[in-house]
Amino acid sequence: MRPEPNDLSHENALRVIVIKDAYLNAGQSVKWQEVGILTQCKDIVGSEDRLERSQHFGDVDYEGHVLNVVESIIARDPRNENRLIQYVLSKLSQADGDQSARDRLRKIADYLEIINVIGTGNLADSPHIRDHVNRIEQTLFNDPEAAIGFCKDLVESSLKDFLETSDDEPQRYKMPQLIKAARDKLSADTGSLEHDEDMLKTLSNFGQIIGSIATLRNKHGTGHGRGPADTFNLPQPYVVLAANAAISMAVFLTQMHDSKTAEPDGAFKAVDSPSNVDEGEDLPW
Repeated sequence: MRPEPNDLSHENALRVIVIKDAYLNAGQSVKWQEVGILTQCKDIVGSEDRLERSQHFGDVDYEGHVLNVVESIIARDPRNENRLIQYVLSKLSQADGDQSARDRLRKIADYLEIINVIGTGNLADSPHIRDHVNRIEQTLFNDPEAAIGFCKDLVESSLKDFLETSDDEPQRYKMPQLIKAARDKLSADTGSLEHDEDMLKTLSNFGQIIGSIATLRNKHGTGHGRGPADTFNLPQPYVVLAANAAISMAVFLTQMHDSKTAEPDGAFKAVDSPSNVDEGEDLPW
């Protein structure tokens, strides 16, 4: 069954159009059965009845069929976007295609590689978490202030998922309390790591990393509004670093939650955390 394409952001829609144009430019060198195999979407390719026929005869409706197929393949799995790009890049090279088309595609491929975090497939069963990731990806370059804000939203939602907090939890469970409770819960599963000092050191920085993401949102994101003299001056590599750190934390928490980590008694009794710690401040552990 063909997936319904999601409502695309303006940036994502532009990328789909660029990919569609590249497939048109590659002409007869594109083998749609190969595309279906590569993306595991043979059913989508096969369901577009006139796709291959219109390609063969050069019919005017071929462009519309290509657009439908490309959009549906990406809707099924966002990772297919890069697969589609790499495939058509190889075809454009073989066919000595338009250099400007190749350059546009390579820029998109570079962009997708920058924000690609290993393990994001683990978020497929948590659509509300995946939505935060999508927002980060969509704003990372054209609205970095919003992307920084979405990073904080992502880690907060991931913490709540990991701790299985309910909607009626007291509002006083803010970031410092959530982080402490998550660290307590994670500490119950480090028995197999008790002799691995390097990994334990990595886990010991868990709270500081998440706390720092929240701090970035307070200082550089859109969460608290800006005064007339405030300007956004965070260099792009740092925005990318924050985005990848937030997504990595979300993947880690999701994997640990799915592994059914045992929760120690009273792990969420974090209300005694320092009440004077502002949301997002680096915590002392």
